[in-house]
Amino acid sequence: MKQRLRIEQKLTIKRIVLKLVLALGVVLAVSGCAGKEKNEMVGVDGYSEHIIEFPSGNDEKTEYNQEALTIDAFTLEVALPDGWSVSDQANDAYGLMNCFSKNYIYDKSGECVGAVGYNVVPSDLDEDSLIPIAIYNQIALGNDYCFDVKENYDVISSSDKTETALTDVYYSPVITDGSEEKKNKGIVSYDLTHGVYVAIELEDDALSDDAYSYIANSLSLDCSTDDENGRKDQTEAYAVTYNLSIHSDDPKELDAYLNTFLGEPENSRTPAKIWLAQSRRRWNIRPTRRAL
Repeated sequence: MKQRLRIEQKLTIKRIVLKLVLALGVVLAVSGCAGKEKNEMVGVDGYSEHIIEFPSGNDEKTEYNQEALTIDAFTLEVALPDGWSVSDQANDAYGLMNCFSKNYIYDKSGECVGAVGYNVVPSDLDEDSLIPIAIYNQIALGNDYCFDVKENYDVISSSDKTETALTDVYYSPVITDGSEEKKNKGIVSYDLTHGVYVAIELEDDALSDDAYSYIANSLSLDCSTDDENGRKDQTEAYAVTYNLSIHSDDPKELDAYLNTFLGEPENSRTPAKIWLAQSRRRWNIRPTRRAL
């Protein structure tokens, strides 16, 4: 069933006018076993939101990886430049990256410029041992190839149980056929509540430092549990257009108004909520329940 709602609301608070036109499309959450097609959502500022589900089901199970491949499904949400795509089809690139369910990142020309995968945080780490090189040990301890979180670990967001950081991906001359060392761009993010992390490697010349930081700031992990039928929460299909003319120079007031105005469940991943989350990160503010 489709419902269409057109809402026009004006709120005069202060002096700076921010005009927002959000065209919100149909969003349907799907179960973890419903194919491999990725959901691409409309983003902002020349970026599109991608949702990648882990585990993908493409990994060969052995006695050594049972723990990692039988975890509860979770999703990675990340913004990539418009025209870029993500695919879980087999690829020989980034074979040294010790992660499961690798997905490959392609730029607008179709060239593979990166990869993303997941692994599990060791369950025996105590509070004193929760340092990057221990958390990311599967990808951080190599001599000739590693995510160099020991020497280069730039935290961009964190909470009690989560953290996202920028790092380098190091290649020694042994890997580069005897030529000089190589460094790619890396992004790592963990969720200790669910004991998982994701790692992204991107070619160093594939994008600017600003774009690299934007991608890292857009990243979020959703470890919501499935319902009793093994399906993610489903959202009824609908389309909404918001035309807002809001006068305010206080981001917290704007955030409170939009959060109340959108009125959607906290666990929904609609374009509206994705946009709101990106705005919160940009303004560096926490969600509020206060209505204006």
